[in-house]
This record gives sequence, C-alpha cells and structure tokens, in this order.
Amino acid sequence: MTAVAIFNFRSVEAVLEEPANRSTSSMAQDMVKRLGGKGEASLFLRHHVAEQNRFYFEHWGLAQLGLGLALFSILLFGSGGSKLAMGMTLAMVALVATAQFFVLPPIVGLGREVDFVPRDVPNLLRDQLKTWHTTYSALEIVKLVIGVGLAGNLVVSRQRRRGSSSGNSEESELPSVPSLRRRSSSSNPD
Repeated sequence: MTAVAIFNFRSVEAVLEEPANRSTSSMAQDMVKRLGGKGEASLFLRHHVAEQNRFYFEHWGLAQLGLGLALFSILLFGSGGSKLAMGMTLAMVALVATAQFFVLPPIVGLGREVDFVPRDVPNLLRDQLKTWHTTYSALEIVKLVIGVGLAGNLVVSRQRRRGSSSGNSEESELPSVPSLRRRSSSSNPD
C-alpha cells in the first residue's frame, strides 16, 4: 500500500509536467488555468490523491482484519495449528487493529487539515502527521516480521506432520514385496 500511495503522489507532478498525450495536455492546461495556476492545481490534485490513498488504507486495514481472523479460525478449527502460529496470527491482528482504529484516524484527520497547506510552508500539524506515519510504518514492519515468522512456522509444522504421518502407517511397515502384502491381508479371516 505504501508503494501505491507514493506512486499516486508522484503521478500528480507527472500529469502537470508531462501529460500523456495532446488531449490530456489540453485538459491539464485548462484545469491549471481554472484553478488559478500550477501551484493551486498541484494542491488540488494532491488532495484528490490523498483522499484516494486514505480510502485505500482504510479499506485495506479492514480487509487485513478479515483475513487475519479467517486465518486464525482456520488454525483454530480446521488444521490443528500450533499455539505459536495462532499467537502470531493474533499478534498480527492486534497490530492491524491498532493501526486501523488508533493510528489511521489521526493520519486521516491531520492529512485533511494539511492537504491545502503548501508543502514549503512549515506546519506543526504536518510534523504531527509525519510522526503518525512513522508509527504506522513501524507497525507495518513489525507485522511483516511476524508474518514471515508465521509463514516459516506453518511450513516447518506442515513438513513435520508429513514426515510423521508417512512413518506411522501400517502399509509402510511391511516390506515392499507384493506377495508378503497379499499374505498379510489374506491371513485375516473374515
């Protein structure tokens, strides 16, 4: 999501500097004139992009909550997941919930307040916004590290289950000679 947000903001300047084709160029020039110049057009487009990014981040957080709870349910009820895997999943869900309900709302609110303040003007609210963005990024990094650990745990536990289940079957204890297998199964009277 961070890459999407960065790309969206960079696209504002690209549209204003080098429109894709003639029709886009004339529309961009017309918009710049209507909004009172390139600076105002840039502020307006950056606000629009910021609103899109806020929408993406809010809905991505909700999707992550749903996916995390679904994974926890599968580990709990469906696959006999380890306590460690369930704990890691719950930790990731807790990080998402923290970001979604305690970190993202100030980012959205402060972001809307500074959207129309020129970037070169010092602003205390922008400094607060940077702090909240840093907090959000830190939560994302911790969540990523836990997610990598969870993936490793799930792979290792699956390999262990495969290894232990292949060594416990009665069929594998018998020699691979077909005649011995037939005798063994035919010696049981029905």
